[in-house]
Parts: sequence; C-alpha cells; structure tokens
Amino acid sequence: MFKNVTKVDLLAVLHEIGETASENLKVVELRDILLKSREYAKDKDFIADFLATTVAQRKEEEELDRLRLTQQIESNNTTHSVENIQYLDKLLKAVQTLSIPVPKKDETWNLFFDSIERAFKHKNVQEIYKSEILLKLIGEKAANILVYIDENDLKDYDKIKALIIKEYEPSPFVCLDNFKKTKKLAGETHQQFVSRLRSGWLHYCKICKVNDFDSLVNLIISDKIFETLDNEISAHIAVRQGENWLQPNELAKECDIYFIAKGRSFEEIKHEKRSVYRESVYENTKYIPPPLRKPQYTNDNKYASKIR
Repeated sequence: MFKNVTKVDLLAVLHEIGETASENLKVVELRDILLKSREYAKDKDFIADFLATTVAQRKEEEELDRLRLTQQIESNNTTHSVENIQYLDKLLKAVQTLSIPVPKKDETWNLFFDSIERAFKHKNVQEIYKSEILLKLIGEKAANILVYIDENDLKDYDKIKALIIKEYEPSPFVCLDNFKKTKKLAGETHQQFVSRLRSGWLHYCKICKVNDFDSLVNLIISDKIFETLDNEISAHIAVRQGENWLQPNELAKECDIYFIAKGRSFEEIKHEKRSVYRESVYENTKYIPPPLRKPQYTNDNKYASKIR
C-alpha cells in the first residue's frame, strides 16, 4: 500500500479526507496518522486505491516536468552562440572533473556542493552558467525538484541548490549518526579523511544553526543527554523537537516532565552494555607473547613428556 509513497502523496491524501498534518512531520508519522484516521477505518480499500491514484498522478506530473525541463534546457542551448555552447561544454567537463560524483546517499550532498562550488571558483564560472551546469550534473534527480520551482527560477543557482538540499538533506539526528559512523575509505589518505570529517561536522553545525562556542557547547551537551535516553523517551523527545534541537535545560525539563507524567523513578540509570565474560576473564590477565606461552594440556599430549 505504501510502496513508492512520498511525503507529498501522504499530505495530499490526508488533506482530502479532512485530516490535519504538518509538513514538518516525517513519512512514518504521516503514515500512522492515515492508518488511525476515521476514513481509513471505514473503508481501507478506498483509501488504498485513492493513495495509489495519488502516487500515479504525482509520477505523471514529474515525468511531464522532466520533459519540460529537457525542452527548456534544449531551448536555452539553441539561443547560445556556437562559441557559448563550446564554452559551456568545456566548463561542464572541467567542473565534473574537479567535483565529486552526484551523491547516492543523502548525507554527502554537502560535500558535493562544497566541491562543485570550489570548481566554480577555480574555473571562474559566471553566475548565468551555474544553474545549467548543476542541472546537467544531477540529471534525473532534477525531476524531483521541478515540482517546487518556477520556470523563471531555473537560472537561479541558489534557489535550485536550496530546493535540492531541502529535498535530500538528512535531519540533524541522521547527520550526527552518519558522522559517528564515518570510516576511512579504501585508497583515501588520512588528510582526505580528516577533510571529509571536518566537512561533515561543519555541515552538522550548520543545519543545527551553531555559530559560536556557547551554542556548540549546548549542542554537545544536548546530544550527550539524548544518548542516555531509552527508546521510549528518546522517541518522545524526537517528536517534541521536530527538525530543531532542544537546548540542554529545555531538554532536561522535557525529560523530567515525561518521567513525572509516566510515574517513572529518577533512580533509574541507563547502564552501558558491557561484556561480563571479558571483564571477569581478561581484566587482570597479564599478556604473554606467543613464543613464551606453555602448550595447553590435552588428552593428546598428556603422555608426550613420558614418551620422550
């Protein structure tokens, strides 16, 4: 029922059946609202068919927009002189060489735009060519943003960039989780790894609107508090803070209110998962190099010393 369903589809269906839902909600939350609605309880098959029709209509509109974009780009190309077309092709190849490939994962879009803008600066690309180069680079992904952009804005690089980021950029929580899971890639130097880590962390600070030391301290404290929460309360806090993040005092207040409302004790402590076996067996064991270790006593070798 929910295959290939996007946030736009769910919002459209909820609006038609008289349910109120915020655009800031995630797809999972919108799906839950739909499943709990009165109309769905009355006629599940009708809602399923209505949702499928909405998805099909949205895909048709995206395909038409993609064709419209292709025609627009081709029309723009015909207005260029032969020299301009050759110049644009050279710029496109140069920028494509100097920038990283179009991201397949949401968390790498900031790296993509950093690299493409460095390439623009290095090649002194004029503003009028930036949007066209960007649209050519992202290819079929352009169809997803055409729904939200006017034809007059097709030449505005900043607006196209903002729409791409809005469409594909992960939430702050996902961004932080991706940063923590970042690993050094094969063939990547340690300096390149440091640069990638730095770019990822700065992007996380940017989407959290952290611009000074005090706000950075508060962000780190809030993240640390959030890590200590169990699944139940962390899900509650995630809904409360939405796309933003709560300051430490606000976060602590929300946690205390939740504990009191649920009748939970403040004596609860979240313990880290630790291996009791490893601690009990190896904690006080002295390391002995392999050449100096004695052979293990087994049934096969218990008479070996007598035979020798």
